Amino acid sequence: MNYTTDVMRYHTPRYSRDKQSQRVFTVLKTMEQQESNPSESLPVDKGKGKADSIPIPLKVTLTIKEAAAYSSIGVNKLESLLREPGCPFVLFIGTKKLVKREPFEEFLAQKYAL
Repeated sequence: MNYTTDVMRYHTPRYSRDKQSQRVFTVLKTMEQQESNPSESLPVDKGKGKADSIPIPLKVTLTIKEAAAYSSIGVNKLESLLREPGCPFVLFIGTKKLVKREPFEEFLAQKYAL
């Protein structure tokens, strides 16, 4: 038995009108699904209602939003890192900035604090 089923047994949101308990239930259910299928990509909204379907470990470059979701670093901090001269993991396509995934992972592995 796991934590989610314990929570579901004592506090199911379908019987409760408390919105916070419903959010907790939703988060726990999502965490359980991600643990059971870790190969799925993080759903990142592309702005047109579509979620990206390619798993992040298979991508060569990431958008700033994808890199933020992947690394748990804020979008503003990533923007400032990408603006630094000589940044090893930035790729410009016109004015669009993309993050090279492998150099970004190596950069994070070497850093203690940002």
